[in-house]
Amino acid sequence: MDITAIARKAREKAIEHVAAEEAGAQRGSGLVTPKQIRGRAEQEVDARLQLLMERMVSGFAALRSQYAALKGRPSHEATIDFLEEGFFDGKDAALAAHASEGDEAVDLREAWSISLEALSAAHDLAAALVDEGRFEEASNALFCLLNLAPDLPELCESLAHAEYHCGRLEDAVRCYCMAYACDPANPAPLVHAAYCSNKLGNKEDAREYLDLAEEANRQAGDEQVARDIQQLRGTL
Repeated sequence: MDITAIARKAREKAIEHVAAEEAGAQRGSGLVTPKQIRGRAEQEVDARLQLLMERMVSGFAALRSQYAALKGRPSHEATIDFLEEGFFDGKDAALAAHASEGDEAVDLREAWSISLEALSAAHDLAAALVDEGRFEEASNALFCLLNLAPDLPELCESLAHAEYHCGRLEDAVRCYCMAYACDPANPAPLVHAAYCSNKLGNKEDAREYLDLAEEANRQAGDEQVARDIQQLRGTL
């Protein structure tokens, strides 16, 4: 599987999409040429890719640092091969993440032969960053892991927690919703999404999340979730 080729194709489609939007906005103005529109689209997409690359590099650096600090302790016996090997460089990381969002999205965990056990151990490292109050580092680390395994609800929920502590409540809501979408049997993320929405002043959204959580909890039967729902409703 040539991930670089897939990523390049995804980049090209992103450029075409941005260029088409600008061409529509500029239609009839005669102010810019198609070549100029294409150039601007390339700049915009590559700027996004650069930010993505920087976040991926920072995230994997945080994971490697935490792994080096904890390796050998009785409480952390897991061997995380892809961290020991350095994994991939920043450019490849960004391309990979870009490819994972394209029309021909690939399973990056499978492509790089990363076991679920190693990924779970890396998640423990990122969760430790949260426990230590290193929320920005945790956010970047979890973002990286989520690009490798976007279907794991525990990664979505951990990233949501980190985003909440970073003050990015809208991102936290989005990640809590992703966690619920990955595991509809667990209504707790919806309660967290409602709490964040309420803090943002979006009371109607908060009520909708609580309604969904209440409906989902009829099956789950989680007493703590039921109490949390009732308590939060009292603030709306």
